[in-house]
Amino acid sequence: ERYDSSGTRGTEFHGGAKDNDFGSYLEKRNDLLYGNGGNDRLESGPGEDTLYGGAGNDVLGGGDGKDLLYGENENDTLYGGAGDDTLIGGRGDDYLHGGDGSDMLYGNSGADIFNLQVAHHENGDPRFDDHKTIGDFENGADKILLSGDLSFSMLEFVSMGSSTAIQFHSEAFLVHPRTREDVFVGGELLAILPGTTPDQFDSTDFVRVVG
Repeated sequence: ERYDSSGTRGTEFHGGAKDNDFGSYLEKRNDLLYGNGGNDRLESGPGEDTLYGGAGNDVLGGGDGKDLLYGENENDTLYGGAGDDTLIGGRGDDYLHGGDGSDMLYGNSGADIFNLQVAHHENGDPRFDDHKTIGDFENGADKILLSGDLSFSMLEFVSMGSSTAIQFHSEAFLVHPRTREDVFVGGELLAILPGTTPDQFDSTDFVRVVG
């Protein structure tokens, strides 16, 4: 069933056992959306929103603002959108994509995939004023997906207190998406993984998608 909301007040939505498709758009509100049973698609708009997938294979999408997304049970897909978001996969094999902003990503149990990509300014220049924190990466189960021009050979792993920092190695370049010129990105930070050490990571922890 499809539901839409575009008013000026925050929305609280509770889905039932069916597959629900809910979209909240336009005004800057703080929405609270529950998918409950079924394979749901919940999308929030501007504002600081909280989305719960519940049972089923759900797709949760945050908008602008600082959103909190819980996949809960089964295999869920979570997109943070713009803003500094927190994504929690829950049980199952989940896909977590923070989008723009300094996001916190937690897969919880299961074989989870964390998307890692470079954000860009409107003119196409790479942007490094934010990074991802992957809070519970599990070697041998979870994977980090490298999007676009990112590849494992461009990365280095550096100790940062009790965490590992993933950053570009000192001679790394990216191709500018508009000018097609090489842009130096050496040393720029991409992600922090608390509770890990650099020697835990190798190419088997990564998968790559071009485009």
